[in-house]
Amino acid sequence: MMVQNTLILYLIHIELIKMRQKSSVIILIMFFALSNTAQKHDFIWMFGNSGGVEPNVGVTTLDFREGNPLILPDHKSKKSFYITSNMYSDDSGRLLYYSNGYSIYNRNDKVVKFGSNLTKINVFEGQATDQGALFLPDPAEPHRCYYICDSIASFFNSSFGRSLINTAKVKYVHLDDRLAAGAGDGIGAGYLLQGQQNDSLEAGHLRACRHANGRDWWILKKKQYSNEWLFWLLDPSGIHYHHSDTAFGNYPVGSVCDSHFSLDGNHFLSMSCPHFDTVVTYYLADFDRCVGRFRNIRVFHSIDFKFSAPGAAIFSPDSKYIYMSQDGISMEQTEPGPNVFTDRVFIDSIRRNPADHLYYHTFCSGQAGPDGRLYLNTFTLNTSLLHRIRHPNKEGSACGLDIAGMDIQCQVDRCMPTFPNYRLGPVEDSDCDSLGIDPLPWCWWRHDQDSSDHLLFEFTDASAYEVNRWLWDFGDGHQSTEPNPVHQFDSNGVYRVCLIVNNRHGADTLCRTLHIGTLSTVEYAEHSQINLQTFPQPAHSDLIVNVLDYIPQKMSCTLLDIQGQTLVHQRLFGGSNVLNVRSIPAGMYLLKISEINRRDRFEKILIEH
Repeated sequence: MMVQNTLILYLIHIELIKMRQKSSVIILIMFFALSNTAQKHDFIWMFGNSGGVEPNVGVTTLDFREGNPLILPDHKSKKSFYITSNMYSDDSGRLLYYSNGYSIYNRNDKVVKFGSNLTKINVFEGQATDQGALFLPDPAEPHRCYYICDSIASFFNSSFGRSLINTAKVKYVHLDDRLAAGAGDGIGAGYLLQGQQNDSLEAGHLRACRHANGRDWWILKKKQYSNEWLFWLLDPSGIHYHHSDTAFGNYPVGSVCDSHFSLDGNHFLSMSCPHFDTVVTYYLADFDRCVGRFRNIRVFHSIDFKFSAPGAAIFSPDSKYIYMSQDGISMEQTEPGPNVFTDRVFIDSIRRNPADHLYYHTFCSGQAGPDGRLYLNTFTLNTSLLHRIRHPNKEGSACGLDIAGMDIQCQVDRCMPTFPNYRLGPVEDSDCDSLGIDPLPWCWWRHDQDSSDHLLFEFTDASAYEVNRWLWDFGDGHQSTEPNPVHQFDSNGVYRVCLIVNNRHGADTLCRTLHIGTLSTVEYAEHSQINLQTFPQPAHSDLIVNVLDYIPQKMSCTLLDIQGQTLVHQRLFGGSNVLNVRSIPAGMYLLKISEINRRDRFEKILIEH
């Protein structure tokens, strides 16, 4: 019956693309509302702090709800994220809660009940531990979630604080988004108990992975001065201590610099930096999601660690590659197989000058984005730059490493939002697959416009739940069954692009309308306004120009002084564009925005330094 239903759904989707009948849309919406949730808990990211250094003061939000992230800086924001940064959004991607590890706020920026003074150490209005907290959904109630974080007991060195921070306990706060008039509030709090143990835990690197049953969560944390990891289980009855794992016990003890689960949950990677010396140890283990155990430990000792700033270690979204930076300035790619640490491929390195600060632009903590990219911070004080890996599922240099190529306008420091993989299903057909959870696929994709040919696009699938079949319809009579096709449109126009993804349980569809070089198919379209956002006002170091719901043909912006002289000229693409105005003297200017077959648009821009 399931196979028959899958076939029927597939045919209905094909007819929807061909006919686009309103009744078919309603049928599909009703069906999937019952069978598939969006799970966009990680679609809002925040960086920065109100005590940052000019001109990067304030907080920037990255909003992934349209596929490619929009950069939304707020230089007047009073929010603060020093290192710890956590957000939790509802199934539609709308922000519910955020926290800096010291306080939890709801969407109305109010501290929730039980959500204050979470730790004894408050550094720059936030907690100073990498991966020191996370939000997890409540398996028993979709309107509830848990915030789990370090409760730091002592801080011996406020400069970096990895092995020098002592976490006595791990605290949790239980939250319900139906309270406080729908803004969310706390309903309880407590600590993660350790059975008969009363050991101090290592600060940071609180990690979680979905249980093999597809509902519950494994929560793990390392004991201080030990290679023993403690495991808790979050199930419908709450959080319970489960067991400890000493699989790493025979290897040198060090403080964790970075740790990640692969997005498929099958591997765990930990990067250990003993007291910031010149040796870094990488541990790679297979992970049994059914019993919560590490297997098949592989170890690599790097002696290339040249900087006190930590390096990076993170999996590609398809879990086929590991990106690792042994020395903090070079990036390598490898595969998590038997020769994981010997068959490394060099990708690129950061160019440094002798006069650069010790921590100027290194590779540091990373996080997989819902758009299929990887994002890494730079461990650099007073910078607003992030590294990106644009196509991390591709081999070698095709991965598109973009060094310090993303300017988010506000001070990053060592901040990197931390999320588990919320879109991980059960280990199907395993002994633990006992709840009958047969997840339909979840469809998601992004597009990237070629910089030289505005009609050439690369489409990237970022869907979830073991997708095994793809069908793209580009709205121009052409289709593709590749996961990540490249497509050339013939001309400007309005195209309804749809992706259908299938797994063994069914199908899901996501359609978006691409306005390429036009806003409408009617003749008066050239007189309608393109939806633009320009901010901040006043601008300090950079000006953001967001081009919304429109993909330019050859759009540009030109900053003019009062005599009409060109100071800055730059090409504009759909989404967020960053215009560097650091060298422009303070004053009032005109921003001219030009596009083929459209009237020039002018906006006043105030620059202050």
